[in-house]
Amino acid sequence: GSGRDLEAAGGGSRSGSDSDSSSVSHSSGSRPPPSCETRVREVVCTPTRAAQRAWASAESLVRSRLYVWGLASLSVPVDFGWAVGEALVVPELLHMGVSVSTAALLWIVPPILGVLLQPSVSYASDVMQTRKLFIFVLALMAAAGLMGMVFTPSLFVFFVGFGLVDLSHDLLSTLSRAYVNEVAHEDLCEDANAAYSFMSGLGRLAALVIASLPLERWIPYCHSRLQAVFPLSAVLTVAICGAVVVFGPPESPRWRRQQDEEEGGGGGG
Repeated sequence: GSGRDLEAAGGGSRSGSDSDSSSVSHSSGSRPPPSCETRVREVVCTPTRAAQRAWASAESLVRSRLYVWGLASLSVPVDFGWAVGEALVVPELLHMGVSVSTAALLWIVPPILGVLLQPSVSYASDVMQTRKLFIFVLALMAAAGLMGMVFTPSLFVFFVGFGLVDLSHDLLSTLSRAYVNEVAHEDLCEDANAAYSFMSGLGRLAALVIASLPLERWIPYCHSRLQAVFPLSAVLTVAICGAVVVFGPPESPRWRRQQDEEEGGGGGG
């Protein structure tokens, strides 16, 4: 009897040691490496202390409808530039001796570049946790393209400037709308979208009205309407985008929203 008891005890100890060793080996096993999406989410949603302080100081501003409407003015230079381009570029090209078919082909290149570059630029702005930097750089690119189209006698430079302007406006439209929606308070998301759409229509209307005026007769050293309107579009783009970059709230608080969602989910569990 005592032998069987000792054997049973030994078997129990062996089984216990086996289970302990298996649990140790399981716990010490290597975990699979995090996916690319997980690493990007950790980078995007990890705030710095400076970002926390900046967002805390600006949180009361983004609750104001008037302030959100001011941020939505980012869409004004975008649609202004699109509209003046549609109204004045083709007549200018025909005046320079370009055929109608070539002028039509010119409008195909920027959308193709936009389809290829928009995902990459949006992804880069996510990883770098900034919209303002890209908005300001794109505004400068659009202004450079507009001024290049005005002051160059070269048809090639004119084509390059037009492609740069249209591509910059496409990217500006995507990033500026994302910025306005991200920084607006959650109670004002619908107001932010409405304000952005209204400002877009306002910019387009203003551009078409200004493009219909004979400004080349009133402004010295302007030989065409394009030379009179495009510098105005360049100044408007840099001024509005620069003002929003300087006086706008800090970058996207998505990390804060995710933290609130995780805390809310943990409390509910």
